[in-house]
Amino acid sequence: MQSSVSQFPLPRAFPEALGPHDHPSAGRLATTDTPPTPSTDLGQGHGHEVPATPRTSHSRLGDVIFVSLENWDDIWRRNQFVCAELARRFPNDRILFVGMPHDISEALRRGSLRAAMGAVFFNKPFTPIPDAPNLTFTRSVKLLPNSLRLGRYLNQLLLRQHIRRQVRRRAISSPLLWLNAHWAGPLVGTLDERSVVYDITDDWALASDQEGVALLRQQDLDLCRRADLVVVCSESLLNSRKPNSRRILLLPNGVNSGHYAGVLRLGAGDAGAGDIGRLFGPGNQAVQTPKWPAPVFGYTGTLHPDRVDVELVLALAKAYPKGTVALVGPDFLPPQTKDRLREAGNVTLAGPVPYARIPDVMSAFDVCIVPHCESPFTESLNPIKLWEYLAAGKPMVATNLAGFRDYSKLCRIASGPQAFVAACRDALAEAQALSLGDSTAIEAAKARRLEAAGHSWASRVDVLLRELEVVKGHKAQDAATVTWKPPLLRRVIRGLVERARLGWARLRHPRARFGRRCIVRPGLNLSVQNDGLVEFGPGCVLDSSLTIECFGRMRVGANVIFGHHCTIGARDLIQIGDDSLIAEMVSIRDHDHRFDRLDVPVREQGSVSDPVRIGRNVWIGCKATVLKGVTIGDNAVIGANAVVTRDIPANAIAVGIPARVIRYREGAELQQHHEQVAGGKLVVKGQQENSDTMESPL
Repeated sequence: MQSSVSQFPLPRAFPEALGPHDHPSAGRLATTDTPPTPSTDLGQGHGHEVPATPRTSHSRLGDVIFVSLENWDDIWRRNQFVCAELARRFPNDRILFVGMPHDISEALRRGSLRAAMGAVFFNKPFTPIPDAPNLTFTRSVKLLPNSLRLGRYLNQLLLRQHIRRQVRRRAISSPLLWLNAHWAGPLVGTLDERSVVYDITDDWALASDQEGVALLRQQDLDLCRRADLVVVCSESLLNSRKPNSRRILLLPNGVNSGHYAGVLRLGAGDAGAGDIGRLFGPGNQAVQTPKWPAPVFGYTGTLHPDRVDVELVLALAKAYPKGTVALVGPDFLPPQTKDRLREAGNVTLAGPVPYARIPDVMSAFDVCIVPHCESPFTESLNPIKLWEYLAAGKPMVATNLAGFRDYSKLCRIASGPQAFVAACRDALAEAQALSLGDSTAIEAAKARRLEAAGHSWASRVDVLLRELEVVKGHKAQDAATVTWKPPLLRRVIRGLVERARLGWARLRHPRARFGRRCIVRPGLNLSVQNDGLVEFGPGCVLDSSLTIECFGRMRVGANVIFGHHCTIGARDLIQIGDDSLIAEMVSIRDHDHRFDRLDVPVREQGSVSDPVRIGRNVWIGCKATVLKGVTIGDNAVIGANAVVTRDIPANAIAVGIPARVIRYREGAELQQHHEQVAGGKLVVKGQQENSDTMESPL
């Protein structure tokens, strides 16, 4: 039995924070405290984590203001676990948990006057959290929709004043401002905070139903730049936020494994295991019978159209018409999707269950499933259910998602309805073997629990506290460095002049759209003809003597800087991504003259055009030229005087005439992923069709 356990991976460490003061490689790992050994007795009753002694030597954390995208309720998520652990370790420090505002405008749109009046006149200023006297929950009010600029300003003003009142009541001083809400950036610098943490758990800009994606991305970008520490939960978020963050920490989700110690005590067919009606309460009509017909394929988590793959659920329900597919959790599915699931007859939308009762519900599952969509949005997640399912020990089936892929020996991975149903069939066979006491199935369950024990919330908070200590040290160093600022009057005058130039540019060029906070230097030569249109995102800088001729479309993202004497000609489309740097005297054109015929002057042969697309965070050096039909990937660097005639991949550094890739920015490991080394020559992927080789620069 010992040898069968050793084939499963041991508890893994996770990457340490990367910042400008460190020089680690991308694969550097941080170790955590030795995890507690979980009980492997599959017959024990439900257990709960026994509060342990604090695991760090920190005597004080300091007061904390935590602005969350979720309210504090019985459905626990990452924010509650982290705050509860901090409150337990530091009982003398006050934590103010700020939930989502009461949305009065939404209540009025729904015609619910009672809810709107209740939010205004009966909103509790704060709510103490049971068993945590130093933790307080509070909510502000939201009067107008955030889609309106006036509404955003007024709502932020109300939120700021509400938090300040609670800070005074709770005697909170010099707090750590912890922001999980991307829209909370205006709070930075207004609460006398000592540090700012931006905690990102979902990349909502990638969700299909999000309105105002451009505004959301800008808010996210501003917070990444202003925060002293950016905390992310997945590799996808780490890679996308690292270029714009001063310091970033990859901190996956965790689990209190003892909470799920008794999930395997009862099987789905045992007496008492299926008493599901009592778990959801009499008001929930989703569960019609006291027992779910076996076999039970269960999912616990948020039911969101961008997460749940309905086709997988329906295929599984069709394959087991006498069984049950139980979807347990907050339900945000559209009505037509709910109708399709109910028509299957054996799909149960059970609704939310308090965190304390989740083990009871999971006891009724034969197989734990994760029927998530495979998309960039779900790739940005680190589902808590991964760790909860591992702690439960039951067989698991998931789609090909980040997090689950790392544990393919403990979890079955499948893509597509047919493969997903087949994987569930195999998992059900393992569950049946487990109920019969099969030694291999028992060892597999123990291995899952052992893995979960190494990913406790306590160990996650240990890493977080160590990183906050590093941030504290860097803040002290920065405070000791005296920086000169222009006098206030000079800054005010400069701001007024810049606003006047921007206003004049808008009046003078009606077919050009300038975003907020754009800076227009003297000498802008902008010509938009025919049906052309030029769009600049917020925060762009147009240096002196910039020349733009546009007969087509030119789209420029946020915070793009153009150096002086740049020349841009757009007859078809020129697109430049956010945060790109265009150095002085750069030329970008999406068209060329035709010169095929010798008997006709070149000026009379017309032109040919092809769109130019430049990604995000691209740096184009001085006097470089970008020709038609070129695509430059994100994070690429183009050397000075280079002539770009072909596509440049993301993260590449290209120089020369014509521009060729000499290396990549990521480091040695990913360098080998992009390049092929053969016979002392360096062959760059994407350029192999031209048989271009060069001496390896490595």
